[in-house]
Amino acid sequence: MLVFCDALSCDMYDTVMDVLEKDGWDNKLLSEGEINRYAIDLNCVKKYPSFYDGNALLGCAYEEDSHTLLLIKWNESTGEIISGIAYSKDKIS
Repeated sequence: MLVFCDALSCDMYDTVMDVLEKDGWDNKLLSEGEINRYAIDLNCVKKYPSFYDGNALLGCAYEEDSHTLLLIKWNESTGEIISGIAYSKDKIS
């Protein structure tokens, strides 16, 4: 899961984002306020240290109602949300 989260974060390479876009997935960079609008209990999201950002923790969550996969990045020192990316697709096959 750690490698999956790091890949989705696109901190080093945009390859994952490019591949998902070709398969019909949309992506959107999210602010902390936008992340909090999703029906996700952030306290239950398992956090992993990032390979590429030494002071970041990464976690993934899926919101079934909107078919959205969320990548969330936290500051390891403060616990504050740094950013997020929402990956969504209308019809998942």
